[in-house]
Amino acid sequence: MQTKRSKGFTPLEVKVPQGKRNQNKPLTGFTIIEILVVVAIITALMGVVLSNTTKYTQKGRRTAVRTDMAGALIFGAQYVSNGTSYSGICGTAEIDKLRTAITKKGGDLWCNTTPSNNGYCLCSHLPAWDSDFHVFCVDNVGFKDEYVNNCGNACSVGYCRY
Repeated sequence: MQTKRSKGFTPLEVKVPQGKRNQNKPLTGFTIIEILVVVAIITALMGVVLSNTTKYTQKGRRTAVRTDMAGALIFGAQYVSNGTSYSGICGTAEIDKLRTAITKKGGDLWCNTTPSNNGYCLCSHLPAWDSDFHVFCVDNVGFKDEYVNNCGNACSVGYCRY
């Protein structure tokens, strides 16, 4: 039996039939243990990369929803300047576009007006990797904030409350 000795690798033993041996050609190869160790290292590195990628993707979605909700605050001010109340704001095309955009990011949007239609509230929530939900709430008085909870009754009376 001929044994190959090289720097840094486990010796590889290969049986070579008599008469077929070529002394000028070195024996090469890796053992199964070396291959398994490399696969394990690559798998561990992929796990780290994927978890960080997911975290940053969710942070990007959260930022996009926060920006959309700030835009809705401006839309609400424009809406009331064209009329006298917030009646019908939840059924407008602009709110539907916002609802669609947030749904594409994996979230939901709730819209409610006060009983007298002199105020409105928009509440959105996104599932989060580090908690239950990230909740974004805006209303007609300019309130905008982010919570880690669920919208629940936040907009039940037409303004954000926690």
